[in-house]
Amino acid sequence: MDIAVTVTFAVILSVAALLGQRLWRQRRAPVASTAARSSGPLLGAEERSRDADLSVGATRRPIALRSAFAPSARGVHAAPWGCVNEGVVALVSPTGRDDPRRGAAQAACATRLAVALPAAPKDAASFERAFEQADRSVADLGISTSTAAATAVAIALDGDRVRTAVAGGDRVYRIAAGTVDRLTDDRSIADDALREQGADRDSSPDLYDGMPMHLKTSLTRVLGTGNGRADVREHALDKDAWLVMVSHDVALALGEVGLRRVLTTPTTAPAALAEQLVIEAYKQRPGAFAAAAVIGPVT
Repeated sequence: MDIAVTVTFAVILSVAALLGQRLWRQRRAPVASTAARSSGPLLGAEERSRDADLSVGATRRPIALRSAFAPSARGVHAAPWGCVNEGVVALVSPTGRDDPRRGAAQAACATRLAVALPAAPKDAASFERAFEQADRSVADLGISTSTAAATAVAIALDGDRVRTAVAGGDRVYRIAAGTVDRLTDDRSIADDALREQGADRDSSPDLYDGMPMHLKTSLTRVLGTGNGRADVREHALDKDAWLVMVSHDVALALGEVGLRRVLTTPTTAPAALAEQLVIEAYKQRPGAFAAAAVIGPVT
């Protein structure tokens, strides 16, 4: 009698366990499949390079993503992050190390952008909403908005046009016919102060150079602060043009002159240019979160 009861009880437990596993998989499956469709190839803490093709309609452009960062002594592994999907590319970089909250907040922003951007129509309002959702994702975690999470930059290719969106100091450059054009403006206290005077760091380099470093590195409109609105613009894009996206730390390490020197270096491979940007920035600032995405011409 005791043996029969024991066997019956064991069978019940086994069946319950199998049903529980099946229900868990059913609940998890839609989330996993949605993430796989939305996020595309990713560049995260455990992967510092990614080469892919960016397909937009019948056209294809090669893209290379590279990053370099110093693992935290406290074991916090926030890192530059990238997403490529449906003609959309995004880079998200943390604003500081050695703080687990920043790592979690950056991951939340990156995940929300990965889902929202590729699924959205490629118009300005949709881009703005995607950044606002990423900004709110930090508060959804219960993390204080005083913890600035991340800077972010994104592009969307649409025929002979490209839309750019930026929150913080990340940048997008266009290289065409030997000319380098910066398509985004930085949002730091220093840049905002110059803008109020009708100037910018390019037109008034002496004024900018004379500003204290903490004003240059204090970013405004950063994701996770409740003020992460994106500056969204649209630009012409020739089929032979290149696009280069860099994190704020790359821009800060190389400066405008250094960046333009690298961007005008002859190359035929997006990977070579992305690696050069990241390596040179990391040499200048070994603690930097250096990230770059280079999109080549139509193939």
